[in-house]
Amino acid sequence: MFTELRAGDSDPKKWGFYALMVFYAFAGLNHFLMPDFYLGLIPDYFDSKPTYNALAGVGEILVAIGLYYPLSRKAGVYGILFLLLAFIPAHIDFIRVGACVTDSLCVPEWVAWVRLILIHPFLIWWAWIYRNYRIKD
Repeated sequence: MFTELRAGDSDPKKWGFYALMVFYAFAGLNHFLMPDFYLGLIPDYFDSKPTYNALAGVGEILVAIGLYYPLSRKAGVYGILFLLLAFIPAHIDFIRVGACVTDSLCVPEWVAWVRLILIHPFLIWWAWIYRNYRIKD
């Protein structure tokens, strides 16, 4: 799978790219391994939380696969951007409910704000920089 990587290869952008791909593959898989964690984070105004959780998991797995193939890499990046933008209402709702959801995630409110204001834009940037990425031999 990672045939482009060789011993001693220290290209940080390449490693960041592979980290992005693995991050979304594991994040997507985690929606199915730990669904209860995510179900609590989905706002109550969504009717079918299990369906939204499954769609998010499948979406994250698909974008990870899309990143791997050069022909679908840009679509994978745009898929990540779409997912991250779609998750913003859940982040806002999490702050609205006091940054604590029973049987899911409970953090100080400032952590929820950092997640929304700093981490979320970082994830968008991390994907964006790879929209035209070509792996160099």
